[in-house]
Amino acid sequence: MTRPRRGNIAVDEGDLKAAREARGKSYEVWEAVLAAAPRDEASRYQVALAAKNLSAVEQRFDEFALAAKHAERARDLDQERCTASPQDASAQLDLSFDLSELAELAIRSSDLVKAADYYRQARRIREQLLANDPGNQRLKDRTAYIQSREGCRFS
Repeated sequence: MTRPRRGNIAVDEGDLKAAREARGKSYEVWEAVLAAAPRDEASRYQVALAAKNLSAVEQRFDEFALAAKHAERARDLDQERCTASPQDASAQLDLSFDLSELAELAIRSSDLVKAADYYRQARRIREQLLANDPGNQRLKDRTAYIQSREGCRFS
């Protein structure tokens, strides 16, 4: 059994300051690991995940610009993963989640044009993934979700 990470425990316990500290440290460590081995795909994934986790906790502090910076880092890394392995559906889905998160952050900064563009990109990725795997219920749900988010905000 694996132990949960300290940042997740702090979030669960409502200690956002400790969560911010733990997730920030995790992000720094993984960035250093990636810097030492820049072609390592597993490290690229871990940095993207750490950036997403840090973005989520920054949002709890209403630090939306900082959250967006971390979400953009995750998007960039997941885009690199997609470029390196174009058939990797997991990387593509991760990228679509990044774009959806960036859309939400753009809405918080009142940039509806940017939000609409992020939603469209996320929807296209999910629809393509669903076309390749039409029986995948998770993809159906995630695609319907992004379609509803896009529709309720911009139709």
